[in-house]
Amino acid sequence: MDAAEPLNLPWIQHLRRALRDYVVLDLETTELDPQHDRIIQIVALRFRNGQAVATLERYVNPAPREIPHTIRLKLGLENRPDLLAVIESASALAEAADELRVFLGDDPIVAHNGRFDLSFLRAGLGELKNPTIDTMELALLLCPELRRHTLESLRDALGVTQRDIASVWESAGGATTIDAEFLHNASTDVALLAVIYLRLLERWGGFVPTGTCHHSRATS
Repeated sequence: MDAAEPLNLPWIQHLRRALRDYVVLDLETTELDPQHDRIIQIVALRFRNGQAVATLERYVNPAPREIPHTIRLKLGLENRPDLLAVIESASALAEAADELRVFLGDDPIVAHNGRFDLSFLRAGLGELKNPTIDTMELALLLCPELRRHTLESLRDALGVTQRDIASVWESAGGATTIDAEFLHNASTDVALLAVIYLRLLERWGGFVPTGTCHHSRATS
């Protein structure tokens, strides 16, 4: 593995290492500061030869940090007391650390706004030496005409359907039922991100960084 990488370097340099074998990762956290806030959900999809083959899904107890009301609303926890109970009874991140490290292995990590996710992982697990691809950085390069590069914006621009999202999740053997209409849950977001990354790889391979980023491929 490489030495742990500074967060301020462009991660596009790792793209060729993450074309077939990689792990797509998404986190949900109590808020935005990795030094004071905590992870509450980790979901990862492992890809081999460009196919989703395995999942890791874990809720994490953020104690002593409480989940703010705004985050409860964002994640739909106000209407899901059963899910809130699962989080409150879950183990701490330290107890899931070995399992997560084994799942990640030496694979490149693919994440949206990846510096955010990696900063929380480093705060909780220590240094990670996995090369990382930030799909927001990649989308900014390949889809410069978009005003926003959120998962929702990229989903619409790249023509990602609910069936696309469900198909990736099912292929990986995801245990939970995902709702493609309900984003801001790590299970749904990671499946959506996996499809977006595949679409961006298609676009990068076809050298289509200009013009439109809509799903219809450019023709010469």
